[in-house]
Parts: sequence; structure tokens; C-alpha cells
Amino acid sequence: MKKIVILGPESTGKTKLAMELAEAFNSRWVPEYAREYLNKQGGAYNEVDLLEIAKGQARIEREAISGKGEIIFFDTDLTVIKIWSKYKYGRCHRWIVRQLNRKSYDLYLLTYPDIPWTPDSLREHPQQRDKIFSIYLKELQNRNLPFKIIKGLGKNRLNKAASAVSNILVSG
Repeated sequence: MKKIVILGPESTGKTKLAMELAEAFNSRWVPEYAREYLNKQGGAYNEVDLLEIAKGQARIEREAISGKGEIIFFDTDLTVIKIWSKYKYGRCHRWIVRQLNRKSYDLYLLTYPDIPWTPDSLREHPQQRDKIFSIYLKELQNRNLPFKIIKGLGKNRLNKAASAVSNILVSG
């Protein structure tokens, strides 16, 4: 099974791209657990909640991977929680870092912040997307992970992402 993670700053179309790719490849996608958790909390959270969110994300990923299929798309992974924790609190729980070091994915699609910001009660940093994008890019590079930056609007964005995924499928 090929595992593809869609990653990037807030409001860069990750969820939409995960859904579109799953449809295009007749596959499944796994939503971001943080949304479910934060909606139950009324949007409020603190540093301790990030560990609970990470555990929930890890659980839904394990459940999804145990299913069948050639490919699966993840609307985020623990990298998001690691970066968010360090960005907001200056540190990250060791459990999150250990879990990240144990996981492997076939490709990360890093969404560029070139689409308009969409306000949402769970989003926090509309003016810092470029800075946060750079943090994601550096993280992927430092961990030597396979990734493609996805830019563009509408079908152009989807086509670039689908092409990157197709290349992974062809290369085996």
C-alpha cells in the first residue's frame, strides 16, 4: 500500500486535495484528527491537548492502514503536530517525535500557500503561512523525506499532485 501525506500550513487546501486525490485514484483518505478533537473542545486547546491529538491521529492512521487498497491519502500526519507544538510552545513531546521516527510514507505533498486564506474558527495564523511553509519545507528536507511542493489553483493544483502520485505508483 502506498501512503501519501498532504502537509502544509493552514488554509492551503490540504483536505480538499486529499478528497480529490482519493476520488481521482479511486481510493480512501484519512481526515485530520485535530479537527474532530478541537470541534469537541469548542476550538480551545493547550499544549497537553497536542499529545492527545497526536495519539488520535496515530490511531486513525493505524486503523486506515489495516484496510485494503493500493493507495491511501492522509490529510496530515504527526509532522503537523510536531511543527505546531514547536511553533506555539517552543518544544514537542518526545512521544510525538518517537512516533514520527517510526513511521514511513511514500510521498509528502507539501501545499504552498498560494490559495486565498479561508477564515475558520480553528485557524490561527493567516499572516504567517509563508513562514510556516518554510518550517515544513525545512522539516521535510532535514528528515530526508520524499516530497513534492504543490502550487497552483483549482484543477492545476490537483493535476500537479496527481502527477506526483502517479510517478510514485509507476516507480513501484
